[in-house]
Amino acid sequence: MKLTLGLRVIARTLLGELSETVKITINKRISTLQRREYPVKPKILEDRHVRRYSNELQEKHTIIPADKAGKYYFIQTLTRELEIESKSTINCTYAA
Repeated sequence: MKLTLGLRVIARTLLGELSETVKITINKRISTLQRREYPVKPKILEDRHVRRYSNELQEKHTIIPADKAGKYYFIQTLTRELEIESKSTINCTYAA
């Protein structure tokens, strides 16, 4: 009985020491991270050069989705608006 009680006391003591060591390690790490200065990354879409280039792209080009369904819809719309026969002038991949 005394041996079991002694082992329990030792286990609690070791667990307590381990717990304190973990707490100290975590607190040191938190303190180190809090002292660091993290640079604020600029918002790329707010850059005047990027905005100007984006506006230029939108004025000069048509931007469409890159998936196949989007391409099919875009080609269908263009052929309808331009009154082009789809079977004779469009790649058969996109034919209805």
